[in-house]
Amino acid sequence: MALTLESQTLAGDSMEFTASSKALSDPIILDIVLPLLNVPSLKAARLTCRQWCEIATPLLGQRTFLNGNKFDTFKATQQTDLVVDDQLLKRLYFSSAGHRNDFSLPYENWPNVIKRVISAIPQAAQLTRELSIEIGNLNFVNTHFRGMESWNALNLKHVTVSVYMTCNMIPPFVGQVPLHNTLTSLKFKMDFRKGVWPGEYYFNQEILLPIWRAWLWSAPNLTSLEIEGTTCPNLISCDSLKVLKFRFEGIDDLVVALDLAAVTRMLEQVKGSLVHVELDYFTRGISTLQRVGKLALPVMPNVVDLLAADVYQILDLLNEHSLPNLKNLTLVNFFETPGLDYHPNFWTPHHGIQSLTLSLAGSTKCNQFAATLVKLYPSVTKLDFTWKLFGLENLDLGLMEPFKLWNLNVANVVMKQVCDSNIVIPVIRTILNWKGVKTAKFYFYLNLTKSRFTGHLEEMIHFSDFFKTLEMGVCLDSEFVDQMRSIFEARRAAINVKRVAVEEIFS
Repeated sequence: MALTLESQTLAGDSMEFTASSKALSDPIILDIVLPLLNVPSLKAARLTCRQWCEIATPLLGQRTFLNGNKFDTFKATQQTDLVVDDQLLKRLYFSSAGHRNDFSLPYENWPNVIKRVISAIPQAAQLTRELSIEIGNLNFVNTHFRGMESWNALNLKHVTVSVYMTCNMIPPFVGQVPLHNTLTSLKFKMDFRKGVWPGEYYFNQEILLPIWRAWLWSAPNLTSLEIEGTTCPNLISCDSLKVLKFRFEGIDDLVVALDLAAVTRMLEQVKGSLVHVELDYFTRGISTLQRVGKLALPVMPNVVDLLAADVYQILDLLNEHSLPNLKNLTLVNFFETPGLDYHPNFWTPHHGIQSLTLSLAGSTKCNQFAATLVKLYPSVTKLDFTWKLFGLENLDLGLMEPFKLWNLNVANVVMKQVCDSNIVIPVIRTILNWKGVKTAKFYFYLNLTKSRFTGHLEEMIHFSDFFKTLEMGVCLDSEFVDQMRSIFEARRAAINVKRVAVEEIFS
């Protein structure tokens, strides 16, 4: 009996569906496919994948935080016991800011949410490795932390405490966090960019220090601390601290000066144990960051990695006396600071620095700074250079020329927000004068047209032979990207063209 066209089509669809179903039930295939999905896609895959629970649940446990507030909502509305997969309890999240972003839990229930949840899921004490706490109403600080007092987490390793304000006052903080000998990593964060209401931040952030102090006291074996805010906590008890990341954050509604003397005191307290230090800043709506005092870098004999932004005025302190073991240095935005000429009697060379990471944004105000760096750090063998162009069309590439004097082994260049391919070629020509194995990535601006990208294809193909990696990131359509890939592959040019998200261009 002959099959009709319709029956043949249905049979083909059935076979294809059967093949897909078999693939989605094969653990070996799922082990490869599911880790490649983003979190929303990973969750959605549960609808079509029978083996989802065994493979995807551990992935979610590694990549997401389980919202503990939802447990309290469930307990209030369901008669059955709450059952949670152990894999999902590794990372927990609690918030006292739910009236901003989650209306599922009554406002009056927030103060004791942690206490109720940990009593409902006792195994969390054994399984939880990471905890994220968000404080949005400081009136609830004491009751919020009393919940932590009753939770004897046995294997807690990392805690993030985020604060964003809904009030201008804070009650006296009397809470205490139990000792956690396994807790080695803390992050304190002032979140200005989440649900901001104008004028909310006119308060003294030092009132938060008792909260930070309670967590620091609870972690006698702390090795890593990250701070995002305007205050420097007392670190006198952190004698095992190896990693310190401090990022001063300011916005237009909160005019707080960067206290460099306070930063000095903070570094002084942990100078003997630190191995990795980052001194950065973020501002929103502030044209000029105010500073008070002067940074006096203490002798830090074990520091190997240092990141410093220009506002810390640290260049004259980067010497072999203060940082005898410094090998990896990152400088942020120093090219934008005028007057940084080389003064041999003022700055001291450091022969131990082997790796240098530089980043700048926009047009430079200090064209001689690169030459200064070459003289100060003659032993550099690895250079990572990032430049955000903001769509600039006229670049002064003279600032990149002096790097050819270094005996580089590796040179990595990233140019972001490039407006036209005619900028790519001069940059490539400059990099070719450098020594070492070279990689270059160009992320093009959003307003890039196809004609502005294709104007210099022949030169791109020619110069690609001199690079280990040459990559072009665009926001153009997939069809155009595929067309460019075909051209480069046909010419055997080692150029990778890919579509990128807006975040990659502006990050």
